[in-house]
Amino acid sequence: MASPELSSRPLSLLALPPEIHAAILPHLQFLDLHTLRLVNHYFHALVLPPSHTELLSAEKTPKFDFLACKKAPGGAQAHNRFCIECGRRPLPGVHRYMLGARWEEHGVPYARCKRCKMIAKGPEDQAVPLCFSCHTQDLEKARAVEELKRVQAEAREREKRRSLRAERRRIWIERGFAPE
Repeated sequence: MASPELSSRPLSLLALPPEIHAAILPHLQFLDLHTLRLVNHYFHALVLPPSHTELLSAEKTPKFDFLACKKAPGGAQAHNRFCIECGRRPLPGVHRYMLGARWEEHGVPYARCKRCKMIAKGPEDQAVPLCFSCHTQDLEKARAVEELKRVQAEAREREKRRSLRAERRRIWIERGFAPE
């Protein structure tokens, strides 16, 4: 027979210590894990929200094709999609994957690029609303502009020195110090 102490306590998942919760979470399937996240504030804080990559991989199974986005699951534009949760938010407002949005997944910075409109890895600088590729192109263009300015400044300086030499030579010739 069960002891009176155990039978008086209600059996509940919340009655378990947090260490047990943490040990159980890795064994849950994707949908169960994220359903648990919706149960209460404690589990909402304990279970991390799904990343875009996790949503895309989960929707490849037929059971979860409703999860991630508006474009065809596994299609060529899958990397450039937004989730239903973000798509249903009324405008105006902050949308997770709007152009220029930045976030991190597992320590890797991502951005929805303002220029190419793709979701891709972003540069470390959180102020840059571009993907790494577009940001690198910007840096290369900036370096090219700086190099052009430097070359033009050197050309102007050479022209200035040439004209000063020509002026000095003309003065020397006028004063009779040099042969004509």
